[in-house]
Amino acid sequence: MIKTLQQAKITREERVKLISDAESLHSFNSMLNRTRRKDIQDFCIRRPYTLAVEFTERQQELHDELLRFESNALLQLHGSARSIPFMMSTIKRQAASCIFGLAPHIRDLIKRRFQQMEDDPDLDYSPGFTFDGTDANALEALAQNLLAMADNLPDEDPKFDQMLEAIMEKQKQENNKIILFSTFRYTLYYLKKKLLDAGLRVEQVDGNVKDAMRQEFRARFELPKEDADAIDILLFTEVGSEGLDYQFCDMMINYDLPWNPMRIEQRIGRIDRRGQQSETVSIYNMITNGTVDADIYFRCLMRIGIFESSIGECEEILGDIATQLDHIGMDTTLTDEERKIKLEQMADNEVRRIQEMNRLEEEEKEFFGFDLSEYMTSQEIHNAENPWLTQKSLQILIEQYLYRRLGQGSYILGEGDAKQLRLSAAARAELRDDFRKLPSGRNAVRQSWDVYLKGKAPIHPITFDAETAEKKRDNFFITAMHPLAKQAAAYFASNEQAYIRLQYATENLPNGSYHFSVYAWSYVGINPHFKLVVVCDDDVIAAELPDILQEAQSGAAAVKMQPSDWDMLERKQVKLWMDEKAEEIKEAENTSTFKIESLSNNFRNRKRSLEQKIIDTSSESIRRMYTSELESATESYELKVAEIRKKVDQTDIHTTLIANGILEVVN
Repeated sequence: MIKTLQQAKITREERVKLISDAESLHSFNSMLNRTRRKDIQDFCIRRPYTLAVEFTERQQELHDELLRFESNALLQLHGSARSIPFMMSTIKRQAASCIFGLAPHIRDLIKRRFQQMEDDPDLDYSPGFTFDGTDANALEALAQNLLAMADNLPDEDPKFDQMLEAIMEKQKQENNKIILFSTFRYTLYYLKKKLLDAGLRVEQVDGNVKDAMRQEFRARFELPKEDADAIDILLFTEVGSEGLDYQFCDMMINYDLPWNPMRIEQRIGRIDRRGQQSETVSIYNMITNGTVDADIYFRCLMRIGIFESSIGECEEILGDIATQLDHIGMDTTLTDEERKIKLEQMADNEVRRIQEMNRLEEEEKEFFGFDLSEYMTSQEIHNAENPWLTQKSLQILIEQYLYRRLGQGSYILGEGDAKQLRLSAAARAELRDDFRKLPSGRNAVRQSWDVYLKGKAPIHPITFDAETAEKKRDNFFITAMHPLAKQAAAYFASNEQAYIRLQYATENLPNGSYHFSVYAWSYVGINPHFKLVVVCDDDVIAAELPDILQEAQSGAAAVKMQPSDWDMLERKQVKLWMDEKAEEIKEAENTSTFKIESLSNNFRNRKRSLEQKIIDTSSESIRRMYTSELESATESYELKVAEIRKKVDQTDIHTTLIANGILEVVN
């Protein structure tokens, strides 16, 4: 790294490698990788729409009476007004979300509160509230009035009606799919009934819905609207939406909004993510004026811009916003005007923090001279791809395995990405023998494969395509880690050297026959990894060979090949190996020096702190505790340093000859 930094000119590729090398020094480098949303840079445009409505006069009366009853009931139960705002927060937000969804459950709420008062030994309360209007107690009168208002609430619902207009407009489009969020299940129950009555195909997904049913709902939701089994609208709670993405849907409705901006970002992220098929996504926010939720929405959430663009990179700032919103929203000492002022001040402060963070990130790019984020992401994807593990390569491997193991026949049926595996009972028994030879382990993929091999059904759906596997979860998704692929690899594995003859047609390379060898290099030590190395008797051909091997055809009938024909290539490979090993040892030593110094700095600080605590304490038991902690820290530090040095000593590159071959280049 230092040598590269000292160069007069550094190429883009070298800059990217410097960043990767610096990241590799982190202890978690081999376990964790973070690709930020902004690094991908191909997300769609968010278009937010606000649908603000007023409570009807009767709804407002029920809303206010409900909060008045709950406040008085909690005050009698707990005796202190200080904790009431916190306990009232949920009922306030439920009432603001959908008073119709809450109304049928008001009777249960009242019964629960009176039961709590009857059961409390510190309260002198006579049981027997019957809701018949005969009780003179003020709280009972409140409850009686509240019940009467809930039972006689008119059906008029302007919030739902305004939302339905937007929904029906969307149903005219080819892509008519909508996801709708609410924090409360009572709200979703009410909405589902109303939407079904409007002739829409609706399902609800919350924490009570099993995974299998979620998968079924998602599959039906993705069906075109002409399909009789299709779903038009999916209703979600926060928990219900986890684990599945809906890039084919480009409209969402927030019937109510959580006060935590990160949860809003997570909602939007169900559709605004990589793979979204539309250029824009529409976000409809349903707001009831005159509620705390409306103040938070207009004076904070809209100002920080969460609906227009992702600010999910600022997790710490969003966490602070959520905490402050809770405090301001539940502070009953504030008047409505004071609450609005505080929300605006808080939003302005946090917007400045977000802008400052974004400015610093942009200046960081200018400091290094390049914005490498998109290029780095492309490079990471390219480096992670393996041409020998594509779905086409895996399918060829599996088919060859089945032909060789079971004899000629049609085992994989279907022309598209969704295929079928057809095996007789005898064939499944033979494959199960191979399956048992694999290293033992327990996971769902192994279990489902074993169930098929032991079962009676000859046909099972399979796919080699990730998108198809996502849609059809019952298919065997054949990847390099699937037991069938492992069985095929084990079947063809051989310790004998292979000799091959290939032919490649091109006008860009000189005609002729070229000897080549393919080696596997396995790096061990502080930075273990693996790569294939191709050597050839012509340097121009050698540079092109990795790509040529993917496209070349089998050559003419095999001719007799003598191992001695590749002796020169063996010597060439040894020279490459020696140079690479020397570089690897030097790199390992530099990396270990950095890691040990980092460990030493941390240990010195911790040791200094513990030694000072040992000196300062007057308690013998605490002194022993700190002494023991220091001994453990010292032992841990020494073990980590020894492990790093051991890995440096073990630094090596193990080479294995995979194949020798002759490439025939023709025009």
